[in-house]
Amino acid sequence: MSSVSYAFRNTVATVALFAAGLVSTSASAAQANIKSMSFDTQSVNTTLHVVSSDKQKWDRLKSGTVQFWGHMKIDTRWPGYVQQVGVSLGVCGPSQCGAFPPIWSASPVSRDYDHQANFSFDPSIMALSSNADIASVPYGDQIIAKCNQHLQPDGPTKSYSFTHTFHATFSALTDKALDMHNAATETTGGSWPYPIYESHYAEHGSFDVQVVCDPVVKPAAQDIAVDFGEFETKNVKLFLTTYRSNQPGSTPGTVCPALKVTSRAQANKAGPVSMRIWRQKDNGPITSEFKQVWASFDAGKNGYFATYEKWENVGATAYFQYKTEIVGNGSFEPFDGWKDITVHCTGAGGGGFTDGPQA
Repeated sequence: MSSVSYAFRNTVATVALFAAGLVSTSASAAQANIKSMSFDTQSVNTTLHVVSSDKQKWDRLKSGTVQFWGHMKIDTRWPGYVQQVGVSLGVCGPSQCGAFPPIWSASPVSRDYDHQANFSFDPSIMALSSNADIASVPYGDQIIAKCNQHLQPDGPTKSYSFTHTFHATFSALTDKALDMHNAATETTGGSWPYPIYESHYAEHGSFDVQVVCDPVVKPAAQDIAVDFGEFETKNVKLFLTTYRSNQPGSTPGTVCPALKVTSRAQANKAGPVSMRIWRQKDNGPITSEFKQVWASFDAGKNGYFATYEKWENVGATAYFQYKTEIVGNGSFEPFDGWKDITVHCTGAGGGGFTDGPQA
């Protein structure tokens, strides 16, 4: 992906952030010189859903997971080092990203930095504009506006799908130290990921996301007694898929594919679906996590589906087992699994993973 590099500059926005007391990192960090910086991004098969709260127009981004892959790299000139790094949604320059939605952050405190990751965020971080405020990133407004260009005479009753391009910024705060044992380490408050208010360098990447404008179902005007029945989850399916990503393994020189775990439930109408996803890696303990996702109409499948996706940080060749079960009031709720998969990591340059998914 192409990216644009920005030199450090003090901006009016930065001064305003400092005045507001929002800057959490030290202003004493000395800007290091760098040889190069890059941020390569790739799209991941993920879907963002848009829903209607009033059945008149599309007006809300449904909670879920938006994902993309990225490779961050910085090569400093001695005695420089990389103190803090972060990835934000949108396009921002050095010391401008604090007001943008944070996606990921880290404090490497290392001479150079080279890291790959599967990034994810909930659409809720994309605030929508209102009469009082303008959103910091335009994507939510743009997506909803495009959905509403395809309203039917009776409202948002027909599904529409399109691809939308997002941008992300990789920013870095640098410093100088003759001895890395004496390098400064900043303490950042709040919850992860931490916004990077102060930075010296920034690079940008882009990725595409599939968007689905979910239709609403309106009963015929003359039949106000239409009843879709009590909400029911019909079945659930579990899918284990690997994708080439060349994630660095836990051993130097090792690269691993990315493992995506998908749980997809089918319901009889729109509504919340509760799932429990069980997991075991190698001979380790069996653990589980509870998730609630919203079932909405999928025109392609001609039904109501709720999908939850999770990415595994593999690290080294490993054997995984998964099971997904629906959590409800019945004694015999749907489930799928246990299903297993062995994810093979290889030495650098080996393996030749394909670009497509591998079941």
